[in-house]
Amino acid sequence: RMRDPVAESADLLDRDPDSSSVLAGQLRAHGYVVRELHSRQALAAALAESTPAALVADTHVADAVAAGLLESAGTAESKTVLPLIFLSEDTRLATRLRAVRSGGVAYFVKPVPVGRLVDGLDALLGRVTQEPYRVLIVEDASEQAEYYATILAQAGVSTRSVSEPDGLLEVLNDFNPELVLMDMY
Repeated sequence: RMRDPVAESADLLDRDPDSSSVLAGQLRAHGYVVRELHSRQALAAALAESTPAALVADTHVADAVAAGLLESAGTAESKTVLPLIFLSEDTRLATRLRAVRSGGVAYFVKPVPVGRLVDGLDALLGRVTQEPYRVLIVEDASEQAEYYATILAQAGVSTRSVSEPDGLLEVLNDFNPELVLMDMY
């Protein structure tokens, strides 16, 4: 199928051209079309040309423009708001909360873990479908294990059950669960 470059585009708003250049190169290597922007004026001009699928903004820049950022990032025709991802060296909860209140959908601490940023962009823009979470149920009562598995399956979670501890390591290795739900006894 043909790729839609607009659907896979991101504007990168960062005052630091060196940092921006490195990150933009890494995003391009993962198939994204990236415009590097270094000021609010550059953002406004870029958005007047075209609207990307997402905006990745350093909080140093975004702090100064957060109040107007989402309004300028929305398209006049659709009144939709551009997904906003924040990058920052600041690990404080107050900064993260301000990012969320400004409409941010993700927040990454610098140095940015590029793999996580790409995964976040991919999920946000629908480039990949997420596999169901995997939960291993360790329960000696088979009826109880079946009940847990049924409830989790209704939530879209993939499960496996183990009733004998001897088989636990093999199932852990084969199933590779994100979570183990274990009977205390």
